[in-house]
Amino acid sequence: FKSVNDCKGHSAGDCLLIDFVKRVQQCIRKSDTFARLGGDEFTILLEDQARADNAIEVADRIQDALNAPYTIDEQNFFITASIGIVKDIDQSYNNAEIVLQDADIAMYHAKECGKAQYKIFNAPLRTEMLSRIKLESEMRLAVGKDFVLHYQPIFTLKEKKLTGFEALLRWQHPRLGLLYPADFLPVAESTGLIVEIGEWVLRESCSHLKDWMDQYPQFADICINVNLSGKQFMQPNFLALLKSVLQETKLPPDHCIWRSQKRCFSTINR
Repeated sequence: FKSVNDCKGHSAGDCLLIDFVKRVQQCIRKSDTFARLGGDEFTILLEDQARADNAIEVADRIQDALNAPYTIDEQNFFITASIGIVKDIDQSYNNAEIVLQDADIAMYHAKECGKAQYKIFNAPLRTEMLSRIKLESEMRLAVGKDFVLHYQPIFTLKEKKLTGFEALLRWQHPRLGLLYPADFLPVAESTGLIVEIGEWVLRESCSHLKDWMDQYPQFADICINVNLSGKQFMQPNFLALLKSVLQETKLPPDHCIWRSQKRCFSTINR
């Protein structure tokens, strides 16, 4: 939807929404409630359903109806939908807002699992979401305080010579103990905090390597490997940041290897 708005304009986006609504309306009954919450987010209330599984059947029909391309100004667009389902609305829900919140939680879970699918809400999803929010809040305070770097040495197999280190990020969490990247990087990526964390890793690792090189001249030719997020590469000031870090730490550029999460390697030349 955003792509259509950006490249074709909002009038084309409106046409897309109208077509989308017509397709969804064909998948539900007239007695059901279908409303737009805002932007490209909609909600459906299935009235008087005898079986909870009916919601899944409706979700499947909607996904099938959205498969065909949308033709706007003689150009085809393919639009998918992520659907969150709350199946059992009983007395535990004392207002509509809580129902919508739980449907949102399920919908965002569907997006995280690859989009273009539906997910059914359950209580653990809410617990997971609350834990995620708390982890994000704690992470914002942890940069430069509770994050630490572990350095894995790199040796040549033939000469058994130390050639450098790989900087490995860890979070010494005051409540949860030592956390590994898999425990917190997905949250950092989704919130954009990975950019701030990545900058700290760059400065910290380069500074440590320069200290070691000064302290142990016999290892003056070692290098440091640093993992970078794709989001960091997308920053317009990324190259300026690298140059700034190297200038501040007085580390020779050819002693750094920047490695992305997609395993692309590059070095900065003098």
